[in-house]
Amino acid sequence: MGIPEANIEMITNGTTKVVNDYLKKTLKTKLQKAKKDNDANGTESLLFVYCAGHGCADQQQYFILNDNKKQLVTIEATLRMLANMTGVKIMSIYDVCRQPMEELKELKRGLGKPQELFGDEYTYCHISTLPNTLVDAKSEMAQNFTNAL
Repeated sequence: MGIPEANIEMITNGTTKVVNDYLKKTLKTKLQKAKKDNDANGTESLLFVYCAGHGCADQQQYFILNDNKKQLVTIEATLRMLANMTGVKIMSIYDVCRQPMEELKELKRGLGKPQELFGDEYTYCHISTLPNTLVDAKSEMAQNFTNAL
């Protein structure tokens, strides 16, 4: 994709706290700085997020971590909030299951309060399938997406 290695952040085997702290503190700070730079220079920024692992969904996507305290990261709501707060364009790909949330009552959210600035503007975009479905890597959609990147 041509993204410099210095601009790639990867979290592996992180706890819910580690992931949420990164999203709500570190990433938020970086995006706020990008907004200031963009405003000063008349430019725009794009954050590309790729999540692979376990997931579930109701009206939005959740990332599930193997954490013995809290397992759910409200990834979509958090990224939407950051996009609307900073004006940075965010595109997310969730390479995760979209198992219906109601089937997973035993999971605990890693978020203590509702998200503000969920918003409905087009600063956030994600690609995923319907619950319990897959997209073939050889499909026209997958090929067009890969070629566009």
